[in-house]
Amino acid sequence: MIKTKRNLKSVAVFGLLASLYMTPSCAEQMKPFSLQSLQGGSTISSDAAKGKVAIVDFWASWCEPCKASFPAYNNLLSKFGSKGLVIIGINIDNDKEKALGFLEETPAQFLVAADPDKKVAAAYNLPTMPTSYIIGRDGNILYTHAGYHEGDLAGMEKEVENALNQTTGGLSQNEGPSEQE
Repeated sequence: MIKTKRNLKSVAVFGLLASLYMTPSCAEQMKPFSLQSLQGGSTISSDAAKGKVAIVDFWASWCEPCKASFPAYNNLLSKFGSKGLVIIGINIDNDKEKALGFLEETPAQFLVAADPDKKVAAAYNLPTMPTSYIIGRDGNILYTHAGYHEGDLAGMEKEVENALNQTTGGLSQNEGPSEQE
């Protein structure tokens, strides 16, 4: 089959879009933060992710893809929470009531913090909404997931599993030293 310029251009566009889907990050550390819980009362900080695999997800009430991502994150937490996954949703709405209305319609089973001044969001330099970061137990950002579409859950689940199984000091979180005779 002969590739035309149009096919090559399509391949280039697809490659760019695929890179936005889920890209490895270059040993960048999780940005420290301390924010109020959206529901009030408590403080949610980056310390909640120490020693765990974390998904830090930036979302807003006006974001349609966010509505589809929340059930997926609830599923991931249900499946991997006992293995060391924590999910922190960071809302960037100025209007807290709109964010709370979103949560009434689309409940989150994970931690949800408010960043109305968008200071934490600015530190992450978000490429689009929503954007999620998968962070390893060592605090390094492993993957950036920009946007959310049907079918994204399988890829994210794979990356979370990989992060949960990554080695720390030569052993994966679930392994002990091998016994050799």
